[in-house]
Amino acid sequence: MMKNRAENDLLKTVHKIASTLTSTLKEDDILDVILNLVGTIFHPQNWSILLYDEEKKELSFKIVVGEKADELKDVSFPADQGVAGLCLTTRETVVIRDASKDERVLDLIDGNEGFTVKSIIAVPMYSKNKPLGVVELVNAGEDCFEKENLELLQIFADFASIAVENAGYVKTIEIKSMIDDCTELYNSRYM
Repeated sequence: MMKNRAENDLLKTVHKIASTLTSTLKEDDILDVILNLVGTIFHPQNWSILLYDEEKKELSFKIVVGEKADELKDVSFPADQGVAGLCLTTRETVVIRDASKDERVLDLIDGNEGFTVKSIIAVPMYSKNKPLGVVELVNAGEDCFEKENLELLQIFADFASIAVENAGYVKTIEIKSMIDDCTELYNSRYM
């Protein structure tokens, strides 16, 4: 009976994300829903979505929830560094149960008083072969390290990938609708 309840809750969660995904093209709205569900289900101390900037070859914190969130918002670092960088480059979920002994953990907060990174789970966001970012949980509970929960996190990362990719398409269409194809100058719609 308990398993059926858990499966039912999972279906409701996936339905909520899917219905949000189909009802809006706003990246932030969908990412907010996903992060709220991550917080509700997994209860990490901090959780975030980092987006990959292909031109700069950087990861930056797009949405951050939890302690020191204000200090991390919009912070960028090279995409080949840290746990998130490893996750992005290997395309595999990275699980670190004891972060105190792992040199891959970046110290991105100045004056780190009162906040200790104990564990990290980083899940890659990809669309086909294109890197989009990373979903990262910091100081999550022990149950988050179970195989089923890691698979659920991958589902959330897949939904986040769809949201980021769709938002990119909409942005491209908006820009192209204001620029003349031949001259590459702004057209009358822009004016």
